[in-house]
Amino acid sequence: MALLAHSADVIEKTAADINAAGGTALPLRHDATVEAQIAEAYARVVRDPGPVEVLIYNGGRRPIGRLMDTTPQVFEETWRLHTFGAFLRSRQVVPDMLKPSAIADAFWYLAHQDRSAWSHELDVRPFTEKFQV
Repeated sequence: MALLAHSADVIEKTAADINAAGGTALPLRHDATVEAQIAEAYARVVRDPGPVEVLIYNGGRRPIGRLMDTTPQVFEETWRLHTFGAFLRSRQVVPDMLKPSAIADAFWYLAHQDRSAWSHELDVRPFTEKFQV
């Protein structure tokens, strides 16, 4: 498992906890809005622990306060982290995952579903995933 974050303090402690419990976690510090840093981190992850099977992306930052108290700079930084960062990360991992066109088909269905049977969410998982009961 690889843990990537801007703050080394958070991921190093979490990785230490996982490793102490018998798991394996690799902490990597990077800026999720800098494409070169994402590519470097991804190359390190693919070397060890191995190919990415699941990506969980959470920018972890949001402005606290009222709209009129949020500066355009804070809003843009938040947008870059959550939206642009997720875009950059996805571009790195999707080509090596289970058939990206099938993922696209699932989201196409979600966006164009019949209104008489509407869903607001969709779980997209590989058929080989083992579910815990």
